[in-house]
Amino acid sequence: VKASDTTDEVIASLSQEVEELCVRLNDAFEEELESIKAEVDEREKLIGSLKMDWGAVEERSAAGREARRATVRALNLHPPPDPAVPYLTNISDDPALSGALVYYL
Repeated sequence: VKASDTTDEVIASLSQEVEELCVRLNDAFEEELESIKAEVDEREKLIGSLKMDWGAVEERSAAGREARRATVRALNLHPPPDPAVPYLTNISDDPALSGALVYYL
C-alpha cells in the first residue's frame, strides 16, 4: 500500500488479497490453516475500518478519548494542563523523573 493510493484502491487491493487468501485456505495444509485464517480476519478488519464513515470514526475516537480520561482519573494521575494556562515542568535525563513536577503560573 502506497501513500498515494486512494481509499477505493486500498479497499480493492485488500479485497483481492482476501480472495487470494481464501484460495490458499482451500489448498492449505492443517498447520497453515490458523495462520491464513488470521491473515483473512486481519484484512477483513482493515476493509471494515476503511469503509467506516466519518461520523463513526469520530464516535470511535471520542470513545477512546473518554476511556483514556477515565483511566487517568482511576489511576489518580493529573491530566495534561489546559493549553491556555501557562506552566513550568521539570526536564530530566531520567524519563521517570521528567515531567514529575508541574508548576502552574
